[in-house]
Amino acid sequence: MRGRSWHQQATTLRPLSVRDYAETRGWLQLPLPPEARLWLFRHPTERLRQLQIPMDADDSGYSEAMLEVVRRLAELERRPPDNVLSDLQHADADVIRVRVQGHGTESGELSFAADVNLREGTRRALMAAACSVINPARFHPRLSRSEAEELLAASRAGQTERGSYVLKVICPLNAVDVASAQPDLGFDSHAHAPFTRQVTRYLMLATHQLVARIENGRLEDYEEEPEESEALLSSNLCDALVRMQSDRDDARVELSTSWAADRRVTPPSDVPSRVAIKPEYFREIEAVSKVLRPQRPAQEELLIGTVERLSGSVGDDGLRSGEVEFNVLRDDEQLRVRASLTSDQYREAIRVHERGDAAYVKLRGTLRRGPRVSQLLPLRSIVGVDERDD
Repeated sequence: MRGRSWHQQATTLRPLSVRDYAETRGWLQLPLPPEARLWLFRHPTERLRQLQIPMDADDSGYSEAMLEVVRRLAELERRPPDNVLSDLQHADADVIRVRVQGHGTESGELSFAADVNLREGTRRALMAAACSVINPARFHPRLSRSEAEELLAASRAGQTERGSYVLKVICPLNAVDVASAQPDLGFDSHAHAPFTRQVTRYLMLATHQLVARIENGRLEDYEEEPEESEALLSSNLCDALVRMQSDRDDARVELSTSWAADRRVTPPSDVPSRVAIKPEYFREIEAVSKVLRPQRPAQEELLIGTVERLSGSVGDDGLRSGEVEFNVLRDDEQLRVRASLTSDQYREAIRVHERGDAAYVKLRGTLRRGPRVSQLLPLRSIVGVDERDD
């Protein structure tokens, strides 16, 4: 997004939104006569740095003046100008960016499977954060709160950006009607902020505290974390973060937030706007998830799913057996489940798989949960669900 496209985007910027952006970032407005038709701002610490924000979008030279504002903001915020320009276009939203950095991502590309996991992990992280804002808990059996669903429905996926591989989620500040949310959602002085802000703030704060405890060797603190903790971590959020992990061993994941420019809701000063998760941290996060998740006795259960991938091999007996991956629904959650099948079970899996996407199987076994892939150990039986069984 350079040259002419930048000018085209600059023409869509709303003067009041750009003014509010400057004010919420601490810029100080200086007096000017009304006929000047611009707002003049001075940086709070670097007194010689100023912004001249035009008031009238129909004036000639408007886009050039706005691009100069973007350039100066980008320089001081140490961010790419197109990121700042994008945030100014979505000044009424908190923007979450999830960046994957590592060998092979410099060109802005990621494997298709890693992209799917990144997007699903980001979706689940927002859902887990929303559920924790409403009801702080170490584990949410179902990520299906109406407020969380409403927030996700209103959020938008933005165009990918330069800087390794960047996924952008635009979360409108007023996505959830204040009247529909619970009156007291914790967070002390932040309790009366819009629901979206409480969710994005929680996401960044909880992730930051998790990374800090990993680096300081304090993961045992989660075993005795009080229920009234401001950023009580949930197993669901841990699982979501693990799901974001790239298929490249050297890749780190970075979460960042650009806070909405709303003078009524100041950006939180006690929460970092950027948190980096190094590749070696994911094993620790997975361990924390297991600590936070209630352990229910392992027992056989019946699951309904679809056959996704057949990875078996032909044995000495000339029959094919081995690993098969399923997609099953359990507690309103889609799970990837793997199992090792005998030759008879494998034959049934092939028969169902050949029937197409609408073919289902009944699986009976003991489920061993994992943050990305679960296991059925052992798989006792697999039976295709025929239409006549409905």
